[in-house]
Amino acid sequence: MAYSFDNMEIWILQELLDRYERSSLFRDRNQPSAGLDAGKNQGLLPNQKRSGVRRIQFRVNSFGKLNVLLEDADRRKEFLRAAGDLKSRGLIDYEWVKYEKGNLIERIWLITEEDRLLESYRICRRVGKEQQILQLEKQIRSALDRLDIEAGAQKHGCREESADDIQAFLKEMLQSVREHHSVPRFFFHGKNTLKSTQCSYEKNESLLRFLVVLSQNKGELQERVVSTRLYGDSKYFERELKTKVVSILRYIYASRRELNIVSEQRKREAAVFETEGGAAGTPPAFLKQETELPEEKSSEELLEERGIVRWPEILEFCGKIQMTLDNGQEISYQNQIFGAYVNSDTVRHATCVKMGEVARVITIENKANYVWYITTHRKEDELVLFHGGVFSPVKGQWLKLIAKAGEETERSISYRHWSDIDVGGFRIFLRLKKEIFPEVLPMSMDVKTLERWREKCMRIEDENYIALIRKMRENPEYKMFHDVLDYMMAHRVRLEQENEI
Repeated sequence: MAYSFDNMEIWILQELLDRYERSSLFRDRNQPSAGLDAGKNQGLLPNQKRSGVRRIQFRVNSFGKLNVLLEDADRRKEFLRAAGDLKSRGLIDYEWVKYEKGNLIERIWLITEEDRLLESYRICRRVGKEQQILQLEKQIRSALDRLDIEAGAQKHGCREESADDIQAFLKEMLQSVREHHSVPRFFFHGKNTLKSTQCSYEKNESLLRFLVVLSQNKGELQERVVSTRLYGDSKYFERELKTKVVSILRYIYASRRELNIVSEQRKREAAVFETEGGAAGTPPAFLKQETELPEEKSSEELLEERGIVRWPEILEFCGKIQMTLDNGQEISYQNQIFGAYVNSDTVRHATCVKMGEVARVITIENKANYVWYITTHRKEDELVLFHGGVFSPVKGQWLKLIAKAGEETERSISYRHWSDIDVGGFRIFLRLKKEIFPEVLPMSMDVKTLERWREKCMRIEDENYIALIRKMRENPEYKMFHDVLDYMMAHRVRLEQENEI
């Protein structure tokens, strides 16, 4: 950080304290203590060793602007006076340029005794990095405690992994704070001043409150409504926190991808690696690569998957069904042959759905393909649902109502899903199969479709994407797509739905 030369004493100390907070001396938490209680320490770590380490220092001639300034005799005297005063108070020491004693200082170093460091922080009116770290550590622990207390009551009725992966993320961040003695990029970091540090503390508290609510959410929350409830400001989340929350969700999404769970063969390779002397904490190359694969979901999709929406969700469909609400009212969609929709509030009040004359249920990922299909291809006995690329809690509730209706009808119903022929489309299909329709089969997601639309396929240039397809090919859960995946790797192509209409 660049500091002003208006006060030379402050400038010297700030530069040295910056270097101190980046040093191994600052990070060392396990050596014999020199003294003060860490709880009272504004810039130090407890249990630091004060000997046998490199000096925290800088060379005066390494600062171009300073050297230009020191060409002026009065400013040079001011600088020497400031350095001399700090040395007399036991805060720094220095050595002269050879043959220039009393005129030019070669280098300056910080005195790192506990009481001297505290005085240096006090003079600069600076909040130490360690204080910010300890504060964040305390905040994360508090958030984890709240999750532990409420986990049992909140687990029923929500996606089990929601609370678990947010909790796992916070535990990982707590470990990172302790091991690296720094504020992770997902959190707010102050700029040493009391005002800036207090601001970052308040924002981190707000961020953690949102994550706790997010982990317990089992329905739909509008961004501005939840922002008002939590912070008394409808735009606070969007203005101050949204970027951080999306960054966290993207990180969680990448961490929990099913393809990051290595096959049994890969696990055995990892075990061999560890038993044959692999460095602790250093995974094999194939494990490192898996965390570097491309991100695919948009910010809005990541939030919607957790039930955070800008406006109530609209769920579109076309087919002969009937819905019963919790007040006993029945709504028939038998005659809406050009398409219908329900909003999220209607879904929350729905108690059951009846199928009518439906013989086949089709879910379609892309909106354009959904509209095209219901206007040109839908048969009278088909129920067509716009799936979208996001599986929100409300959409899950809606699809489960459809699935239950299918189980209760006397007719034999088949299920199909149509997505892009790419990694995202395969994942959407698998989740739908695992959580909603166990009997679902892919529709227009085969080699024949790729060959038919070969000229409209998109070329895969990214080697990471090819690696992702290869790992998906190794996963038995994607067995029904193995021939498609082989074709995609061999010809390096993928196909978006819009190119099929």
